[in-house]
Amino acid sequence: LTEYLRGEADELSIIRNTPLTNLFFVPPGEVVPNAAELLENGKLQFLVQGIAPLFDWIILDSPPVIPVLDASMMAEWCDGVILVVRSGKTLRDSARKACEEFKDRNLLGVVLNRVPRRSLHGSQYYGYSAPSSERNHNRSR
Repeated sequence: LTEYLRGEADELSIIRNTPLTNLFFVPPGEVVPNAAELLENGKLQFLVQGIAPLFDWIILDSPPVIPVLDASMMAEWCDGVILVVRSGKTLRDSARKACEEFKDRNLLGVVLNRVPRRSLHGSQYYGYSAPSSERNHNRSR
């Protein structure tokens, strides 16, 4: 992606196949100190708009919302935003601030990831199941 944004590669040369049918990705490329400046040149927006007719979904993975403006800039070109919050790491105030920032940009939802297994309550939660002794203990409360 970096090479494309700097004008060193074209759209089709940066798109990579995966072993999965109909799943493609664009690797990030070289890490640069001026990433925000590269986004400001409009080439990423041009890329997204140009390849949109070829794909059902285009998912942009951005850097964290709070310390940098990249995610906010990228949200301008997207149909929706999904905020990913890391359990036990992201501060509540930071998550609230991020939700506020994206509320006018079609915030579709929030994903809570890296939830420790021990903190899951209930007998089953999206593929995680508590040991039967824990399930019985929870029912007796």
